[in-house]
Amino acid sequence: MYIATTDNIANREIKEVIGLVMSTEISSLRVMLAGEEAGKEYLYDECLRKAKRKLENNATKLGANAVIGVKTNITTSTELGLMLTLTGTAVKLEFSEEERVAEEARKAEKKRLEEEARRAELARTAAEARAQAKAEAEAKIAEEIKAAAAAKVAAEAKAAQEIKAAKEAMELAKARAEEEIKQAEATKAEAQTRAMAEARAILDSKVAAERATVEAKAAKDMAAEEAKIKALEAELEAALEKANQALAERDQLLVQALSKIESLEKANLELQKQSEPEMVAEEVIEENLAGIDEIMDARKKKADEINENDVRIVEAINEFGKPVSASNIQEKVSDMSMMEVLTALNKLVEKEVVVRDEGLYTLPDRAKFI
Repeated sequence: MYIATTDNIANREIKEVIGLVMSTEISSLRVMLAGEEAGKEYLYDECLRKAKRKLENNATKLGANAVIGVKTNITTSTELGLMLTLTGTAVKLEFSEEERVAEEARKAEKKRLEEEARRAELARTAAEARAQAKAEAEAKIAEEIKAAAAAKVAAEAKAAQEIKAAKEAMELAKARAEEEIKQAEATKAEAQTRAMAEARAILDSKVAAERATVEAKAAKDMAAEEAKIKALEAELEAALEKANQALAERDQLLVQALSKIESLEKANLELQKQSEPEMVAEEVIEENLAGIDEIMDARKKKADEINENDVRIVEAINEFGKPVSASNIQEKVSDMSMMEVLTALNKLVEKEVVVRDEGLYTLPDRAKFI
């Protein structure tokens, strides 16, 4: 990796310009104070070395083998300490095979030297830390020994006073305890009687609360059943209304069919009066009757076809994955009434899409596949 403050490298052609690359290294105030003994130049050189190594790593990650136009910016403050920033342009240079091999060897040697320097720095830092910790520990131990000796003398004097006070308190507590034992024995029978009365009162209150809970639950269940019955009655009324509408539509179709038949009979009479063969009239009647049958069959076929509501019911049964009742299915398709659900189930059972057994509905394997 070539690092240069110039805009090019002598005798080297820039193959590719990759882009801006930068690195920042900060030495805190504590490090600055600790490094005053070694001198500010040492601290700056160490910070510059770390920033340069970061710049090389950042450029290498971008695929560059050189950084040109490097600029250095140094900032110092009492909060941050020393902050050094390096910025440059990452580029890729042309190298011959010999230069590439030499560069790799140089990189390996540089990496080895940096690793040795890092290890030496870590060893030096660890040695200094151990020496400082040892000195601090020895000073702390001496202070603790001195404090412990003084505390021992004070503790012995205090212990003597506490022993004397404890003996006096023990004698006083013994006399007080004997008096309290006598009083406790005198009130023991009274306390037992009071406790039995309180326990009986608590038991009575629990029994009353349990009875009230049972009654409230029964009233709630009864109200729910009444609401459910009213809902079913409303659904039955709606179903009856739909059935009446269907009967009215059927009657209307019958009237239309009768009217068509009457018109056909009139046409037949007209044809008989004419000189055309009777075969022609019969064919016309048969064609018209066939048309009426097709209309009725189409309406019946449409009623028997699987519609969207039937598919929703099949999907609801499939979601349960087990035999379910019609009320459970109606909860899944809440926008359909119970009568609509029962009508659809009857049609699906007739078409063998749904299996009904003891009032429960399930799907055969063939229907699940479909």
